[in-house]
Amino acid sequence: MALLNRALMTLGLGSCEVDTLLEKEQFLPGERVSAWVKIQGGKVGQKVRGVYFSLHCSYEQMEEGQMQQQQVELAHFQLPLSLTVDAGEQVKVPIEFVLPEFTPLTLGKTKVWLATGLDIKQAIDPKDNDYFDVLPSPLVASLFERLKEIGFDQSWVHTEAISVTAKVHTPYLQMFHYKPKQGEFFDRIEELELALVPTATGICLHTEVTRTGRGMAAAVSRIMADGGERQKALLTPELVEQLPDRLRELIVD
Repeated sequence: MALLNRALMTLGLGSCEVDTLLEKEQFLPGERVSAWVKIQGGKVGQKVRGVYFSLHCSYEQMEEGQMQQQQVELAHFQLPLSLTVDAGEQVKVPIEFVLPEFTPLTLGKTKVWLATGLDIKQAIDPKDNDYFDVLPSPLVASLFERLKEIGFDQSWVHTEAISVTAKVHTPYLQMFHYKPKQGEFFDRIEELELALVPTATGICLHTEVTRTGRGMAAAVSRIMADGGERQKALLTPELVEQLPDRLRELIVD
């Protein structure tokens, strides 16, 4: 019977099970996450050599004229262990990690989850996925609310991998697309695209405006800047309040 049980272990049958229990279901980018990894012993004792984690997101991306679902791994890390879990035994291991600042917000059809796996020799590694919400900070939430106030609706959210040669020091950027539905920009802007770039001093706002009725010259790719210089503009309450003025500057020839 023991030989049969061990044979089943190699197929993942009757093996240990893993379940990560997050302290809550909503987090902010850059927030410290606390959780417990619950390991439930199977039919025979097994040695767990480590717990590995990976952070993932899924989002919609336009590919060849069609909207398709994409998935990327945002980060990964491992917790080395040397632990024997007896048959039927339950073990809980505490973990903590910091959610990367570039973690996408779960807006639109974007989903974020933590995948957990156990490193068990000569067995199929047990795995677990735990989905959670990533919310905007109060400052970013105020930016989104300001856009609504001046007549913009969020039309699409997606995530892009950033080239290692880019000046933006983050592996991924989430892009927010807006279209004006009313207000002064309704017949002046076709689309507004925003990217929130985490930096050591705060969040910088990158903006691209597509002006209405300008053909190939419609796209104006600029960075909102202070003092008229082409530099990153730090997202502040003052910038949020002055957003209409900044947009007017971007659409002036």
